Amino acid sequence: MNKKGSHVGMILSFTLFITFILFLYTISKPALETNSDKKTICGKIESLLIQNTSSNLTTITVVIKQKPGDRESVELRGFLIISGLTFIPQFIIKNRDSRILDSYHKIPESVIVDRTSTDETVLKVYHSKEFSSLSESEGSASVKIRDNPEGYNIGSMTLDKYIFESQIEKLITFYDENYEQLKINLLVPSGIEFDFSFKKSDDTIMAPSIERLRSNNVYSEETPVQYVDENAIIQSGFINIQVW
Repeated sequence: MNKKGSHVGMILSFTLFITFILFLYTISKPALETNSDKKTICGKIESLLIQNTSSNLTTITVVIKQKPGDRESVELRGFLIISGLTFIPQFIIKNRDSRILDSYHKIPESVIVDRTSTDETVLKVYHSKEFSSLSESEGSASVKIRDNPEGYNIGSMTLDKYIFESQIEKLITFYDENYEQLKINLLVPSGIEFDFSFKKSDDTIMAPSIERLRSNNVYSEETPVQYVDENAIIQSGFINIQVW
C-alpha cells in the first residue's frame, strides 16, 4: 500500500473509532442522566427519612446531696416541666455505671428513683417522648422517699436530636402497611420505587418484610448515622436506601 492509501486508511480508522465512541456515549447518556436523577431522589428520601425518625434526647446529670441517714430511694420533686406546663414522665434513669434504675412517677410532678446504694450520688437522667412513660407510684410505705426533696443539684443538661430505633421500627411497619402513603410523605416522584434498611451497631439488619419487584437499574446509597436504642444508649448504624 502506498503512503496515500495508508494515510486514507488511518483517517478511516480514526473516523470509525470516533463514531464508535460517540455511539457508546449516546446509548449510555440516558443511563448516566437516570443515575444522576436517582441520586438526587435518594438524597431527598434519606433527608426526609432521617427527619421523620429523629427526636430530641435530653440528658441531665443529677447530683444527690447525700446526708447521714438517707435511704436508697430518692424523690426528685418538681424535677422536669416540659414546655413550662406539662409534666411528661418519660425517663430512663441510670447510675454512674450506666445501670438502669427502677423509677416511678409520683403525682403531681415527681420522680422516685430506687438506688441500689446510698453511694450512688450521681444519676444520669434521659428524657424523650420516644421512651415509655414511668409507671405511677403513690409513695406507699414500701417506697422510702428521702425527707429532703430538695437534696439534689442539676449538674448539667444537654439537648440533642437523634434517630430513634423505635421510630425506625414504626417506619418499617408503615412501609409494609401503607407504602403508597409513605411515598407521598417522603415526596417520592411518580414512577419511582424505593426500599430501605437499617443496620444496627451489632450488624443486625432491620428492613421491611415486603420485597418489591425491582428493575435492573437500582441506585443505592448507605449513610452512617447515630441512633438511640431502647436503653437510651447512643449507637452507630447505617441507613441504606435503594431507588429504581
